[in-house]
Amino acid sequence: MDGPGEWRAMRLYLTALLVAALFALPANVYAAGGTTPAVVASTAESLIAKAEKQWHAGDRKAAIKTLDEALVLDPKSAGALVDRGDIKDELGDHDGAIVDYNAAIAINPDFEYAYRTKCDTENTLDRYDDAIADCTKAIALDGTIGASYRYRSEAKYWNDDDDGSLADATKAIAINPVDQRAYAQRCQTYTDMSKYDLALADCNKAIALAPDYDWSRYARGFLYDEMERYAEAKADLTLYLKSNPDSTSSHLGMARAEFGLGDNAAALTDINLYLKEYSDFAYAILLRARIEAKLGQTAAARTDATSALRHYRIKNNESGAKTAQTFLDSLGA
Repeated sequence: MDGPGEWRAMRLYLTALLVAALFALPANVYAAGGTTPAVVASTAESLIAKAEKQWHAGDRKAAIKTLDEALVLDPKSAGALVDRGDIKDELGDHDGAIVDYNAAIAINPDFEYAYRTKCDTENTLDRYDDAIADCTKAIALDGTIGASYRYRSEAKYWNDDDDGSLADATKAIAINPVDQRAYAQRCQTYTDMSKYDLALADCNKAIALAPDYDWSRYARGFLYDEMERYAEAKADLTLYLKSNPDSTSSHLGMARAEFGLGDNAAALTDINLYLKEYSDFAYAILLRARIEAKLGQTAAARTDATSALRHYRIKNNESGAKTAQTFLDSLGA
């Protein structure tokens, strides 16, 4: 997430004077008979402000509880719903976040930030068509925000639309020339397009802008694999895995680097970790076959090569199928 967003700033300013007086009172006081709609709305706003302070202090669960109270008072507070969605997303409840974003949009169909942050969460859920649609709506409402283009670039990248991904990442950078995430995304897209020099320039730029933004090292690690600069690939991916030990996809990049460096035992360990979750990815299955062959495990290599060939055929990937068949033939009968 890019944070609560610029749309909250004015609201926080307007409610700041109310906060101190109202925080100490329980929500049921405000719901008592005779309370005017204006007072209820003001109280709900104060609770939202309180929740945002709790959120920024790192107490996300308390912030959600406070937002729940605000929404009891004012169920049509689109701002409270989006805040709660953002916090749920940070806590890993991505589907719950989508529910809140949709509710906010139902209340305010022109809520640009709701579409934008929903797009980001849909990327997390691998719902790339939905992400593209929501980012496109956010851009239609306000085309000056680079994050919307960056999120859409990511969705298009995973949807195999390299040209669209490149155009959006470039637009995001034009709007915000210090957006390290946009450079990292464009690095990935250029890598996909085999434009390695351009990709490396972007990954290096992303790392220079934000050395602690480790996704840039992930992107550069896979780029170095493609460039057959395996020692550098392993160094980047090792750093990434230190802070992201649950990153299954990193083990594929590590296996490629280790195989390239001749460390086949380590490569087998890493490719097995990857295939434990992504068991039908033909490229990874064939890579394991190659590793097994180097380790003298010919029977296992033949089994994996046959499996890779089958998966390539299922995907109608003629080039991959030809590569798998050639390797299978090289193993002999």
